[in-house]
Amino acid sequence: HLEIYPNPSSPTNSAEEPCVFASIFLAVDSTQAATVTINNSGFETDNIATNGVEEITPASWTYSNPSSTLDLRFMVDGAALTGIASAHSGDQYFLAHANSVNSNISVSTIHQDTSLLWSTLSAGDILTVSAWTTYRSDTPGAADTRFWINNTDGSSISSAVMNVTTGASAGVWTERVWAYEITQSDINAAATGNWGAVNVQVGITGNAAFAQQVAFDDVSLDLAAIPEPTTAALFGFGGLALLRRRRKSA
Repeated sequence: HLEIYPNPSSPTNSAEEPCVFASIFLAVDSTQAATVTINNSGFETDNIATNGVEEITPASWTYSNPSSTLDLRFMVDGAALTGIASAHSGDQYFLAHANSVNSNISVSTIHQDTSLLWSTLSAGDILTVSAWTTYRSDTPGAADTRFWINNTDGSSISSAVMNVTTGASAGVWTERVWAYEITQSDINAAATGNWGAVNVQVGITGNAAFAQQVAFDDVSLDLAAIPEPTTAALFGFGGLALLRRRRKSA
């Protein structure tokens, strides 16, 4: 937001107008931010017993572990696990688990289609995925937290890896944030493949030999859309018209 008032010490002649117009045009906000709907983002839908653990996939999410049919995903309530006193918010959270027993599973993730459609995106738009994470104090915490942006069928478009211990401590919830800029190649592929909703995936890629466990809570997706150039120009011309109107009335 920019307010421009005439300087009483100088005349308001037409020679000043190009400079004033440039200032208004540059003040236009070039992004339009919006929060995208993710169902059961805080993992509160399932009714887990107080301070309990249940081996289920959170409601509205799909468990994804291509390396095995063994399900190593849990819903947890309160202080059920050593070193994690509570959820980040509410009562419950999701726990991803890497386990050496039976199948040597090193990947544990969940994903879902969001309310955002690929057909509404443009190159240059920014998608920001965030989640709060922590890990148990009695298990090695070297697992990597991973976020994915996928097309509708869950095929990865891009992903980011962040070690869960970096800048964090066991039992302390830490926000992890990843921003991805949509490319023209993404837009072309979405149009060719008739992609539907943007799919978001969170989980861990760890070391199965260490039985790593990472907790997730409050997953979110935000869109910062870049408006069409004509839209920004209209804002600029509107500001110029307003300034001229003020000068005439003065």
